[in-house]
Amino acid sequence: HLILELCFKDKIFNTEKELKYIDDFIRTNSIDESQRLKNGIENFKNSEIYSELNNSEIVLFEQAFNFFDLEKNYNQKRIIDLLYFYNGKWNIIDFKSNAFNDRSYEEIILEHSYDKQLQEYFNYVASKYGKNSINRCQILWLEDGQTSDMIGVDK
Repeated sequence: HLILELCFKDKIFNTEKELKYIDDFIRTNSIDESQRLKNGIENFKNSEIYSELNNSEIVLFEQAFNFFDLEKNYNQKRIIDLLYFYNGKWNIIDFKSNAFNDRSYEEIILEHSYDKQLQEYFNYVASKYGKNSINRCQILWLEDGQTSDMIGVDK
């Protein structure tokens, strides 16, 4: 995720910077992991989300916030991978780099409680800007470039 943020500057990818981060990653990881990184960057660059970023008024990577977790009875810190304001609405995007291994998106979402994670993100943005200010709350699967709308997220 950090590489996607670092590669995104002035709303376009900087090829030299992108290649440097990929080269650093390749030196410290396996060939499979390095190829997954390259594919993830390409899938992000080819996504509708990336296209919208180029015309967004506000783009925030790694947006941190705190909330009180009633179940665990203490403050939690969360980080939204990408929060951007486009066409008068906020868009909440969570990057996921999971390997599917013949599993569906739904299985992975439930296994890792991604639905609860996105609900927390949604609640935070809604508390700051109002529920009607949110256009989408999605997972961008970097492995294949597909998105999952968080239908379970209450609007």
